[in-house]
This record gives sequence, structure tokens and C-alpha cells, in this order.
Amino acid sequence: MSYKQTNLAYEEAPHVEETCLVFEMEKYVYAENVYTPRNAEDSPLYQTVVNNLNTFLADQQQRDRPVPFFVEREMRSFLDCGIPSRGFIRVHCDSCGRDRIVPFSCKGRGFCASCCGRRMADTAAHLVDRVLPEVRTRQWALTLPYTLRFLMAYDSKLISAIHRFSRRRSLRHCAAERGFLLWDAMPREAQ
Repeated sequence: MSYKQTNLAYEEAPHVEETCLVFEMEKYVYAENVYTPRNAEDSPLYQTVVNNLNTFLADQQQRDRPVPFFVEREMRSFLDCGIPSRGFIRVHCDSCGRDRIVPFSCKGRGFCASCCGRRMADTAAHLVDRVLPEVRTRQWALTLPYTLRFLMAYDSKLISAIHRFSRRRSLRHCAAERGFLLWDAMPREAQ
């Protein structure tokens, strides 16, 4: 099979956008190094936040239940995420000679779906590639009631206590599964 480099216009191949290198092989078109920027301003979440954020903040202030600063900061930075007019970097592809504009992201942790997804993928790749050994691994998910979650957002000692408790319970469970006994009075360094 031979590959032939072609130069397709957007109208000829509407599914290929901003393509560095397009190859035609028999009846199929293959694209490499494709970057398709998302249009953040068109998402329903963005429209909801941009239209209602100030009203929501004012209502919460009026009820004497102001939104915490970190929540407001996260929501405001979400409005700047992926918008080229709010900041971008210009990148250059040496192979095709084209320049592209890549908008800055908010790097948020709790509200922006794009940044949360990227963080999740990066963290998973880091854990698999550099942290976890190639052995069987058990994953635990700790689910807490909403009232406790809100209390934990402001109380680091509560977070530490719940973390210690859940870790002890999971260790005790794993030990019992294998026929070992784990005492409640574990040494401090083992907790």
C-alpha cells in the first residue's frame, strides 16, 4: 500500500478540520495531528453560568448565605476558559508550517468539564506510568452524605479524621479477607 499526501480543502472533507497531514489510502482518508478547538461559549453550561452568575451571587448575598470565595473564583474563571479573547498561546507546527491559536484554560478542579476531564486523564496516566507498580490493585470509593461533604470543604481536621477512619476500615477489611486480624489499636505510623 502506498500513501499519497494530499491537500484537501475543508469543503472536500468536512470531518477533517485544522489538519496538519492528511493521507489518502484506497477509499479512506486518514488524518494525523488533528486539533479541533472547542467552542466554549456555545455550551449550555457556559450560557447558564454567564446569564445567571451575578443574579445567583446577589441572591445568595441577600439571603445572608454568600457563596464562598473559592466557589465564585472557580465559576468566574470558568467563564474565561477556552475563550481566545481572554488569552491564548500561538503554536507553530514545523511539519506543515501552520500556526494555531490555543486558548488558555482555567485549570479548575470542580466546575469546568473540559479541565476536570484533562486533569482526570493526566492523573490516571501519571498513576499508571509512574506511581502504581504492575501488581493487582484494589480501588475503593468513599461516598459521603452531602452535609458531611460541605462540612469537609471548610474543616481540614475533619477531612484528616475521615481519611484515617476510612483507611483503617479498608485495611481491616482487606486483612480479614485474607484471614489476618488487624487490631483497633494500630501503631500511629501504621495508621
